[in-house]
Amino acid sequence: MILAGPGFLGYGASLLWAGSHVHCHFLSTIFRSLPATSLFRRNADQLVTALPVGVQPGKVALYARYQSGTKWEQVNMQPQQGASGFQFLFAGLPENVEYYVEAGAVRSKHYNIRVVDMPSVKQIRVIYHYHPGPDCRP
Repeated sequence: MILAGPGFLGYGASLLWAGSHVHCHFLSTIFRSLPATSLFRRNADQLVTALPVGVQPGKVALYARYQSGTKWEQVNMQPQQGASGFQFLFAGLPENVEYYVEAGAVRSKHYNIRVVDMPSVKQIRVIYHYHPGPDCRP
């Protein structure tokens, strides 16, 4: 329940307990992603990491196609500091996105990030009725 909560409490708790990263590992000529289809809060940031195993690619590109678009958009993933991987941040994802990663001639399968509107409290009304006990005197 806390993970789905509104505002920073729910978002922060989901980052702390559920994590926010979508990982894409590739093994020489094979790409693997965990999880293949991911469900995240609308307008949240999502970090995609590609971790090479057995190869040292000079450049790793991420191709993304948003739900409302028809063209694939290419962006070079940035090397991770202090690690052998690459990363890209989807900042404030407003809609579903399909993506794949490419390093040289090696291409991953296609993965999907689905975004949803999480339940939230829009309005709350509290009525307090004070009833003094027997020990309370006005």
